[in-house]
Amino acid sequence: MQILKDDIKQKIIEVSKRHFHKRGFEHTSMNDIASDVGISTGNIYRYFKTKNQILNDILKKIEDRMENVLKAITESSIKENYETIFHTLSEEIVKLASEEGESLQVLFHCGEMKQFNDFRERIVSTIASAIEKNSKNEKINAPVREALALSLFDGFANIVKDANNNIEELRNNLKTYSDVMVKNINLE
Repeated sequence: MQILKDDIKQKIIEVSKRHFHKRGFEHTSMNDIASDVGISTGNIYRYFKTKNQILNDILKKIEDRMENVLKAITESSIKENYETIFHTLSEEIVKLASEEGESLQVLFHCGEMKQFNDFRERIVSTIASAIEKNSKNEKINAPVREALALSLFDGFANIVKDANNNIEELRNNLKTYSDVMVKNINLE
């Protein structure tokens, strides 16, 4: 019986991802999800109390991976240059898109939602910390670090949203963006 419950919960998550990606979070109801899963609307609430709880489960895996990559960059004992940092982030986003493309699209299409804004704030803060740790340029003060981190995050988010699960296009666009950021910012 436990396996069946886990299977149903996973199916709810998968169906929700599809709906949130195609129709948007606001235009998807618990009834829509339950119907496509093949369970009653009342039964879906045994697994998830709210639609936000489903969204949180979908986004958790991506958030954890991105935060782990950024934490590793920030805590790295090796003095990495910005090109390495930006390209590492780019490649991790490409891996995420390959493995969790629909979840990543859901994340970046939830731009006005609390979950996205909280995630964005945590990631931007971590990027700013990486810039602070690695910058040799004294002109890169806190407001400039914050602006650079926001630019990097928002640029990556826009590229991911426009890629439509075309991994090669995503890889090329992220590399180009990273190259331009490194060349034009010249932080070192």
